[in-house]
Amino acid sequence: MEVVSAESPAVVRWSATRFWLSWLLGLLAMAIALAVAAPHDLAVTHAVARPGSAFGFLIARFGEWPGIAAVIVSFALVLGGRRRRPWRRHVPVAVALLALAALHPLAMTQLLKWLWGRSRPDALGVADMSYTPFYRPVGLGAGRSFPSGHVAISSVFFPIAFAARGWIALPIWLGALGYPVLVAAGRVIEQRHFLCDTLFALLSALLMAPLLLRWAHRRLHQGAPAR
Repeated sequence: MEVVSAESPAVVRWSATRFWLSWLLGLLAMAIALAVAAPHDLAVTHAVARPGSAFGFLIARFGEWPGIAAVIVSFALVLGGRRRRPWRRHVPVAVALLALAALHPLAMTQLLKWLWGRSRPDALGVADMSYTPFYRPVGLGAGRSFPSGHVAISSVFFPIAFAARGWIALPIWLGALGYPVLVAAGRVIEQRHFLCDTLFALLSALLMAPLLLRWAHRRLHQGAPAR
């Protein structure tokens, strides 16, 4: 039976107190970021929206593909990785990525879209009459703007970033953060989402990833002591 070793990701090696304190601080930071952004949701849309732009079209058409590819690769790794020693240490990360993809873009995002019913920026009508702030539900199935599914699926790389160590960690974090930010920009420019739709999707994935990575490691290596 493997134990949590010095090679395990930092969020796995942390004590429960340190982990949950850090996580709660992250949750507070997310709440503050959304509170700061919310009053500017409509103004940002008016300032940057360019419906029909080439960039927005490319993000709409292909922005989800890297995330879907990561899910497929992770599924294959989970199926075959436990039988191959060189790949075995990557299995918990793959499990965390699959869990994040299932819980965030597939479950939570789709449920919130249906429950919240927020109108998309391109469907607000005359004088933006249908606009509502992200924290105010409109009604079941009234709209599908909040939160952004494209950003949710593009954020599935966060477990890989949290597991990265050494010199490779920085470029992985730049990619894991830069990709959903790029997708978010494309969705706002294309007038399909507000800023808070994308910010909520990105930050919630950022909070869910360490939880799932810690769970996956401890689930697959039961009996491992925390450090």
